[in-house]
Amino acid sequence: HAPEARCHSDRARQILQLLVDASPKDAEYLRALADCQLHLSRLFGSDQKQEAVESLTQASEHFKTLEGMTSDPWPELSRIDAEMRRAVFAGFGDANQHLGEAARLSRSIDENWPADPLEFYRLATLLADQPTILTPDVSSP
Repeated sequence: HAPEARCHSDRARQILQLLVDASPKDAEYLRALADCQLHLSRLFGSDQKQEAVESLTQASEHFKTLEGMTSDPWPELSRIDAEMRRAVFAGFGDANQHLGEAARLSRSIDENWPADPLEFYRLATLLADQPTILTPDVSSP
C-alpha cells in the first residue's frame, strides 16, 4: 500500500502548499505542510532516498520558519527529528552537519523544557510519535 499512501500524501502536500502560498503567515497551514513533508519522507524511505531527503530538507526548513512564528517547542522537536533522519540518509561520512544541528536544537530545548504537566505530556507524546489521549492533539494547540 506504500505507493498509494505516497500518492495520497503527495496530493495532500500539494494542497497544503497552495494553502501556505495563499496564507504564508498561517502557522497551522505551515505546520501541516511540514508534518506532511516529514510523513512523506518516511513513506519514501530508503527505496526512494533522493525524494526522502528532499522531503526532509523541506520539512526542516518549514519547521525552522515555524520556530520564528511560535514560542512552543514543537517545531524545534520536529526539526530535531528531521535532522536526525537527514543524518541517517547522509551516511556516516556526511552526517556530522545534521547531527550537529540536532544537538544544537536539543540544547535549546533543554533550556526551555515545559514545566506545565499537560505541556510536558504533549511533548512526551510527540517524542514517542503517539497520539495524545488526555489533551488535544499536539498538531492543534
